[in-house]
Amino acid sequence: MKIICITGMPLAGKTLASSFAKELGIHVISMGDKVRELGHDTAKLVFEIREKHGRDVIARICGEEIKKLNRDVIVEGIRNIEEVEYFKTIGDVYLVAIHASPLTRFKRALNRKRNDDPENFEEFKKRDERELSLGIGNVIAIADYMIVNEGKEEDLRKQILDILKKILNV
Repeated sequence: MKIICITGMPLAGKTLASSFAKELGIHVISMGDKVRELGHDTAKLVFEIREKHGRDVIARICGEEIKKLNRDVIVEGIRNIEEVEYFKTIGDVYLVAIHASPLTRFKRALNRKRNDDPENFEEFKKRDERELSLGIGNVIAIADYMIVNEGKEEDLRKQILDILKKILNV
């Protein structure tokens, strides 16, 4: 079973890239959705849960679903090395990092207007610092594939589908 883990800073394009994967019939599990299902103050909640139950706790929650599915999946939103290591215990892991500049990502936040998106650039930078403190930079550094997402949606679509086809041999 192949577990394709997608990582990247907030608003880099992880969710959009994962949505394109559905064109290939790949089941997508969002770690962020799992966290949001647990509570309202997601930033604070993530730190508390990981501190209390281990840095791979969200991965273990996703792992239960992966084991039941017993097929190739995408897990979107990997944040730390411990999550990657956990997924390696249940499948063959391929790590895809998506990168976009801070300015590009901030503009996306302003356009998206999700309730947990930062309202100004200072809040945005603090959110990035929180993400980096979780270890996301280490995960990005060991990625098997890197996509730079500064262009059009169609560019991202082509890049992610090319990578997925290569990984899945389709």
